[in-house]
Amino acid sequence: MRSPKQTRWLVDEIFKQFELNPAPMGIIVLSIGNLLSLEKLYGKAAVNHALFVCAGRLKR
Repeated sequence: MRSPKQTRWLVDEIFKQFELNPAPMGIIVLSIGNLLSLEKLYGKAAVNHALFVCAGRLKR
């Protein structure tokens, strides 16, 4: 998870690259809620599994 400052830096870098080499581009922003609650209830392994499942579904 990135801090707001790191996220802003990353977005700025993406747009700098786009200005240098214009090409079709898409950005997806995904916010997954309740990860902290999931970790408190079931531990980090459950959070890692949930993120893995989400990534797999997004990839499909």
